[in-house]
Amino acid sequence: MLTALTKSGRKVTATEAITFGGDYYCPGCKEPVILRNGYVKEEHFAHHANTFCTYSGESVLHRKMKSQIYSNLQETIRGKVKAIEMEKPLLGCRPDIFVEGTRESIAIEVQTSSLTAEEILRRTEQYCGLGIYVLWVIPFERDRVYKYDPLSKKYELDSIRLKEYERVMSALYFKSLVLWDVKRPSSEALLF
Repeated sequence: MLTALTKSGRKVTATEAITFGGDYYCPGCKEPVILRNGYVKEEHFAHHANTFCTYSGESVLHRKMKSQIYSNLQETIRGKVKAIEMEKPLLGCRPDIFVEGTRESIAIEVQTSSLTAEEILRRTEQYCGLGIYVLWVIPFERDRVYKYDPLSKKYELDSIRLKEYERVMSALYFKSLVLWDVKRPSSEALLF
C-alpha cells in the first residue's frame, strides 16, 4: 500500500514517510506496518508476516500504476477538483484513487490481477450506490496487443482474446478498455 496512518491518525504517503520517519499503521486493520524503501522497488508500506488484511498483497505493477496515475492527476487537475486522494476508505470500499469533484466524484480502480465478473459488478454497484462513478484501469501489455514480425522487424497489431474480467469492463465502457502504460511518460500513459 502507498499510504498509512501516523499515531495521530494523519494519512501519509510512503514518500512522505521516508522524510518524516516514525511509526505507521494500516488504514484498514490499524495494525503496525513496515516502511519499505529499497533501491529496486518503489517505496511502500507492508504488513508484517502472517497479518491478514484486505490492504495487503499489492503487486509492484499495481503500486506503480496507482502511483503514476495519482501523480498525473495531481499535476493536471489538482486545482480543478476538491480533492485527489489515494486509498480513501469509503463505506465498505477503498478505491485506489478517489477524485472528489465539485459535483461528481470518481473512484479509480487499478486492476492488475484477475477478478471475477461478479466482483467487478459488485464493486461497481457499490460505488453507484454511493453516487460515485467508477473507472477501471488495466495495464497495457504490448505483447498481448502486438506481435513481433521478425521478417519486417516491426510490431504489428494482433487480435487478442480478452480475459473474463476485461470483457466485463469493456461492456461497462461501451466496448472500450481504459489502459495505462507504465513504460510511457505519465502524460502519454493513458490509452483507450
